[in-house]
Amino acid sequence: MHGKNDAWRNYRLKGAHVYRGNHVELLRNGDEVFPAMLWAIQNARGSILLEVYRIFNDSVGQRFADALAEKARQGVCVRLLYDAVGSWETNKFFFDRLRQAGARTAEFNSVLPWTPNRMWGRRDHRKLLIIDGSTAFAGGLNISAEYGPASWGGAAWRDTAVKVSGPCLEELIRLFWQNWDRSTVQAERRCRDAERPVAETGETPVSISAISGFRSRRSFAANYRHAIEQAREYINLTNAYFVPGRSVIRGLIRAAKRGVLVAVIVPGRADIPFVRLASWALYARLLRAGVEIYEWQPGILHAKTCVVDGLWSSVGSHNFDSRSFYRNEEININVYGRTFGSHMKTMFERDLENCRPVHLEEWSRRSIWFRLAARLLYLFRGAM
Repeated sequence: MHGKNDAWRNYRLKGAHVYRGNHVELLRNGDEVFPAMLWAIQNARGSILLEVYRIFNDSVGQRFADALAEKARQGVCVRLLYDAVGSWETNKFFFDRLRQAGARTAEFNSVLPWTPNRMWGRRDHRKLLIIDGSTAFAGGLNISAEYGPASWGGAAWRDTAVKVSGPCLEELIRLFWQNWDRSTVQAERRCRDAERPVAETGETPVSISAISGFRSRRSFAANYRHAIEQAREYINLTNAYFVPGRSVIRGLIRAAKRGVLVAVIVPGRADIPFVRLASWALYARLLRAGVEIYEWQPGILHAKTCVVDGLWSSVGSHNFDSRSFYRNEEININVYGRTFGSHMKTMFERDLENCRPVHLEEWSRRSIWFRLAARLLYLFRGAM
């Protein structure tokens, strides 16, 4: 066992690379995330790397396009990588305007039938912005009005991101260029300042969980399972698409049975309703074991976060569904230590004020057709 100051080491998966000397800031919802991102873009001096599943030509997307185009005209190296499916509704003139300003754009995994060597089911679900190779934002927010603050006319979906600086940027930069190279036909000159060594900016240890290939998929799941297995006090888990595999379910149940307070926040109203229905197939078993389940009430919940004992926290794009585990490119920032963990716990408790508890008897009151549909959807969760 480790001492009080380095107790976080118990939550570190063996073999996981931990970057020391980082500064991490927790950001809640679009009214905190988007202004911070736009300010960083507007003050960029050398490079802007943006990797996102969905960027749309609505009021929020146009704010970002304006900022990116202006920096490109100023000579800043601007790269935008977007997913072909996530951004399929976005007008091509949106990207043409950026290219005309001097930015470079790339589409991840085109669905056009004549494009070579493609796996159509594999999507880039990451949400990552890197500024000048020294500051990054990562989380669950796409660039569209659904996530925009109400003051901008947005739908104010509930989501979370982090702003991070320090040596962990080296891995985030590497991961961006890895997907950029996969998405471009010919090699392009990289942004110079986005590949220089990154100095320490704080004292927070961080590891990066990135899904990109079979081995990383296994390690991503292992990080979560290890943290759950180490839990001694509490697990606060929030996830928009909560249809985990049996190993995660068993881990949560074992934690609850050994006295850990396990609380899970899930959507009360979902943007993909059949995923929420599949989640209901798990509730009875979890509730009987002592796991607390809460449904978010105001609007849509899209966050993907977890904090264990205030010592291991994770924020990112990864859902608890088969698509995230087996098909998508994902990024989560794992943060070790009590300072950030206390902020995560406070945020979770604040969210609980807008949730309703799910009770065991609700499952028994559901119709036989509801229960059958939920179980069938969970059984075929791999197809979602």
